[in-house]
Amino acid sequence: MKHVRVLLSAAAFLVPACSGGDAATDAGPVDAGMVMDSGPADEGVQIPGFVVFVRAGQLSGDSIPDSDARCQSWAEAAGLDGQFVSWISTSQQNAIDKLPEGQAWYGLDGNMVFADRSAIAQGPAQSISLDENGSPVEGMVYTGTDNAGVHTSGEDCRGWRSYYDYDDGTVGDTRSAANWTRAEVIDCGRPRHVYCFQTQ
Repeated sequence: MKHVRVLLSAAAFLVPACSGGDAATDAGPVDAGMVMDSGPADEGVQIPGFVVFVRAGQLSGDSIPDSDARCQSWAEAAGLDGQFVSWISTSQQNAIDKLPEGQAWYGLDGNMVFADRSAIAQGPAQSISLDENGSPVEGMVYTGTDNAGVHTSGEDCRGWRSYYDYDDGTVGDTRSAANWTRAEVIDCGRPRHVYCFQTQ
């Protein structure tokens, strides 16, 4: 059983997004004990499985091809161990195929989100609304992915190369468990959040 002690931080600060960039201000790396000391002291949260979080900062549609590497970087900066990938589908790879079998995913509040990979199709046990520091996030999330974890063809900001209003992308909503990955199809003209799943 993996135990992670996390002290929840204050809410993340956002700055306006630019095309091709991450709009959040990154905090520096924390120590190897995975104790985040920017927030008030508490007794910590134990996470008995893998972590899933939503990035507080946002990516433009044409930055999504780098989202796996960005998830890894964000997790490391927050002091989270393991390997992380984005919940993003492309015409070459479905998001569900990035995730391993036999694992459960938890939010940084310690609550289970998915009991295993097969449970993803039924939706999360709670909305995915905490970032990598345990702070709440509200907003739309680029996914290009339906409820089964499969690519939504033609709804991926032109193969994740576009940040224009006239291209469309499938987005989820951090405020809704039912609509977490496919809330609506909207234009690619503004940056949005990204989900990150631990895989190792």
